[in-house]
Amino acid sequence: MEHTHFSLDTAHPRYVIWGLGQDERFYFSEWLPAFFSRTLTFSALPPESSFSWIFTGERGRVEIRYENKTLALAQYYTDSFALYPFDPEKQAGQVSRHPEKCWKEDSVSVQSLPSLTLTYDSHLRLTVFSGEALLLSQHCTLDLNRHQLSVSGQNCFVEGDLILPDMDFASPASDSSCLFQKIEGFGGIASTPSYHMLSEKGKSLWWKYVEEYRLLIQREYPNRGSADSKTIPWDDPSRAVPHYYGNNFPVGETSDFNYNRKILELGGCVWFEFWLYPDSSYEERELNVQTLVSQILDYCRQSEKAGQPPSVVGIQNERCESAETLEKLVPLLRRSLDENGFEQVKLSTCNASFLKEGLTYLERFQHSRQVWESMDYTASNMYDYQICFADLEEFLPVMRQFHEKSKGLPFLSTEIAVNHCPFQEDSYHLAFNLGVFYHYNLTVLNACALCYCWTLMDVTEPSYGFTRTLFTVDAAHGFLPVPSGYILRTFGAFSRHIQKNMRRIQVSCSVPGILCSGYSDGTDGYVYLFLNQNTRNCVIQTDKLEGSGKGFQAELCDPYHENDAVPCSAEIQLPAGALLTLYTRKESFYE
Repeated sequence: MEHTHFSLDTAHPRYVIWGLGQDERFYFSEWLPAFFSRTLTFSALPPESSFSWIFTGERGRVEIRYENKTLALAQYYTDSFALYPFDPEKQAGQVSRHPEKCWKEDSVSVQSLPSLTLTYDSHLRLTVFSGEALLLSQHCTLDLNRHQLSVSGQNCFVEGDLILPDMDFASPASDSSCLFQKIEGFGGIASTPSYHMLSEKGKSLWWKYVEEYRLLIQREYPNRGSADSKTIPWDDPSRAVPHYYGNNFPVGETSDFNYNRKILELGGCVWFEFWLYPDSSYEERELNVQTLVSQILDYCRQSEKAGQPPSVVGIQNERCESAETLEKLVPLLRRSLDENGFEQVKLSTCNASFLKEGLTYLERFQHSRQVWESMDYTASNMYDYQICFADLEEFLPVMRQFHEKSKGLPFLSTEIAVNHCPFQEDSYHLAFNLGVFYHYNLTVLNACALCYCWTLMDVTEPSYGFTRTLFTVDAAHGFLPVPSGYILRTFGAFSRHIQKNMRRIQVSCSVPGILCSGYSDGTDGYVYLFLNQNTRNCVIQTDKLEGSGKGFQAELCDPYHENDAVPCSAEIQLPAGALLTLYTRKESFYE
């Protein structure tokens, strides 16, 4: 185990920190991995001693304080002026020079403290131990990157060692003869009104991002038209409407066939699906399936302006008609598409908001054999995963149930985002757990495509940026597209190199907590993903992975690396809480 010795003596301070009096500090030099376990062992800790172990990050800090045989664990946020008291000017001298607020604090009495351990794990949990005894535990989503030790008071002396855990070693193996689903790609909804906010430089940069992150599936969020006209002006930008995100300006529910043409030119595809059916498709509150089918056919004809009709037509987003209505609608839609030259357009089931609800939707589609046999894909959103965000393994049973109930149809993961109140933070920890969720989508649901909710959207309240969309519009720097936060890098760990038409292959790893998946093009093109859920760094030994003879290239995703290229050899280190992408470079992938 790696050790760092520390010694702090307020009688002989190494630093004189203005304004802090007799406060002596020891600054540990490391940058912490996302998940970690760190232990202090004390060779000198007199009963009258007091100290604080301080972990800092961009948005706040965590403190473990020891005084008078009481140990406290506290979380502070420091990232907003609103954290000051109501009138800080009147309370000058009573408040800190920076805004801060204690969000949570717990304490416990301790008789002795031979050692102290803080663990921050993938369950979004801070845990404090002394030896094997659990003392305190809190939910936490703060990102922490450095730490220091502070002692204060007259003649206070504390000495000991910081201990880091040993590394794990993993030797994963692949088997390309064991094949699973064929990959169709990655993407989401690009708000075309937001795209048109970009400067010319911004638009050029956007298409570079689209290619780099291979966001080549454009989900259409179409205009519903008006109740007094059955004709819908699909790509009229003046018909854009505000989405329901806070005080957003009109950024949604309109198409742009010129935008779609560019997606198609890059080798991508377009998916079309209504959320609410047009008012004009109802007569006396009853859905007129003939009118609705005619409107979908009109979209397919109009979308040929972009070069081709949509690849997929979804029956409906987050809504599902009765089994009886589906029996009227789906066969008519399939037949009408075929008769009008759109045989290549595929159909997907209604995608529910929640995966459990999606099971009910599947039952409605399976009520009629003719309806079920008309479907090419099952589909679902799954916002209910957030109930298990801190332990996503708890969500696996419903994922397995949905996969089994799909009866062999390929699955489209149509919309992933973070919308629960406890998780409205630009937190790498949350982004990592999203990465775990992508992994389970691909390996449990056998998803052939993954879509984030939005790929580009202008927002007013920042939280809608770093939770709902991969990119936002940066007006302050010339209307450029910018990553919304950490969520882009964990999505990109998958999307940047897993290519369309690759097949997922079997990959096994003996180290618990190391998630892995592999993808092959059937020749010498391979991509491997590794996610380290543990609090220990891990060395990945690559010699048992197919493609290793050709040599891998590697990209690292963690709090300090945004899908950055890193040196790759037969052994490569995977930090705790990081994602590693290994791939054999095949130029045809990147044309």
